[in-house]
Amino acid sequence: MQNDGEDLRSNGTASGKASKMLWSSDRTRVERKLRVLANPCFVLSWLGKQQHEGAYARGRTSCVRMDLIPSRGGDGEFRFPDTPSFRPNLSPKEIFQSGSFGGTYFRPIYSSVVRKRLKDAWKEFPDEWFEGLDIQKQVASPLYDVQVNLYKAKTGLSLEEWEGKGWITTYDPYGWVQWYCRFFLGRRTPDDSRQIGRWSAIAGAKGRWKRNLIHKVVLAEKEFDDASVSPVIRQLLQHWAYRLTEDHFDDYAKQVRAGKRTSFIPTAMATSLEEFETKKESEKRKKDEQRAERLERRKRLR
Repeated sequence: MQNDGEDLRSNGTASGKASKMLWSSDRTRVERKLRVLANPCFVLSWLGKQQHEGAYARGRTSCVRMDLIPSRGGDGEFRFPDTPSFRPNLSPKEIFQSGSFGGTYFRPIYSSVVRKRLKDAWKEFPDEWFEGLDIQKQVASPLYDVQVNLYKAKTGLSLEEWEGKGWITTYDPYGWVQWYCRFFLGRRTPDDSRQIGRWSAIAGAKGRWKRNLIHKVVLAEKEFDDASVSPVIRQLLQHWAYRLTEDHFDDYAKQVRAGKRTSFIPTAMATSLEEFETKKESEKRKKDEQRAERLERRKRLR
């Protein structure tokens, strides 16, 4: 992944870097790099602590840690240096390019959490993530089109329902995928542990929806990637940056065939995924939120 942060890591003094950035022959790049120079994050990057998002900071001003950008293993899973247990196998680009959310994820919204209207949120991310897509139909459409989805199945709650259940925070008013996009690029917030916990409960090593899908495939005596088995759950898992792999299927299928019981959730209820948050998960979420609030208060007092 190449971005303006790489320019900041090139050889030479800070002034040399600034000169290199300013004397670009491309006017667009010059304007973009001028915005980098005008941001306090540029100074921090000299100290080696943080890197500015550069080309990705078109819609939001913030800093990211370039050393936290993930690598991808031979198994297709992403490895994040600071969160080894978080192992999604779809990148943000792959989520959108595959066909997700009925094309509506980054549609214009009114967020009751931040109390403002939001639009063009996708613009803060790399252009290559949306290359070849019709933004108005596949990324920011106001109307849900199930034909956009890879598995031609509708899944998930509405933004209003997510907000009502307290799942949406001011960090990422669009929800989990917006959080994941930013986390993927190196941003970190006090909300990370909660969001990773949500992913783990759904698609992690013991994720209930992943195991549910594997059990259904075993009972149907189909191949792991047969889309005719639970397309709704497959679509749901894709929205959580996961696609079932043969290795993961084989590992748990052995247990299922040996008599391992799986908690079955009706496929129809996949549209109300958040309803299955357990009491223990709910308590942990509340504690994480309280901890995040305390950290924020301490920061403001400094």
